[in-house]
Amino acid sequence: MGLNISERVASIIQDTLQVSRSEFAQTENLIELGMTSLSFVKLIVLLETEFNIEFDDDDFLMDKFEFLDDFVSYVQKKINTQ
Repeated sequence: MGLNISERVASIIQDTLQVSRSEFAQTENLIELGMTSLSFVKLIVLLETEFNIEFDDDDFLMDKFEFLDDFVSYVQKKINTQ
C-alpha cells in the first residue's frame, strides 16, 4: 500500500531539508528545521512533480508554508480541485 498524501509530503520535506525522522518528529516548524528560500523553491518543484499540481503564484510565499500541515492542506486542496 502506498503512502498517503501527508506521509509523501513529509518524506519529500525530510529529504529536501536533510533531517532525520526523529528531528522531524520533534518539531514541524520547517524554518526551525532549516528551510531557506532556496529549499522552499525546491520543495515546491518536487511537490508539483510528485502530485501533478501547480502552486498558484499568489501562494508562492514562504511564510504561508511554515509547517508541514500547511503543505499537506495545500496539496490536498489542489488535488481535490483537479
